[in-house]
Amino acid sequence: MSTAETYHLPMNRLRAVVLSVGLASAVLTGCSKAEPPGPSSSILPAVTLPAGSTLTDSAAPAMPGVSSDSEEWDVPLSFEQVKARLTEQLPIGRSFDGVPFENEDAGVDKLGDELIQWSWAGENPTRLIAVGARQFQPKRDGHTRVVIFEAR
Repeated sequence: MSTAETYHLPMNRLRAVVLSVGLASAVLTGCSKAEPPGPSSSILPAVTLPAGSTLTDSAAPAMPGVSSDSEEWDVPLSFEQVKARLTEQLPIGRSFDGVPFENEDAGVDKLGDELIQWSWAGENPTRLIAVGARQFQPKRDGHTRVVIFEAR
């Protein structure tokens, strides 16, 4: 076997490997298109909701002497999916923008709907942050209601 033949065979194999890796990468990239970005909360911009989420109510609850804002979102995902997404984004167990983590409340309400709420506040709170999720009411299959609240 000549020197040219010796190097020719490995180069063809190398080209085949590079080509197959390139094709696999192109296929995987095409299959895993990133989900389009969804809306962000105007109260907590660090919280991004999934694409297709719609703001259903935005209000400042009446609390004498307290400045507060709240948002309610209709999120077109199941409770478990929303809970997982929020858990990825929220600093559960840690401070949120300087506000210490207070607690996590989870359970089932009288209607049998799962719900969860995370709260951040201090012993002498000057700021309270709460984010919660529950099955959308009135019931809509595969939809979850997310409530974001902040008081100062």
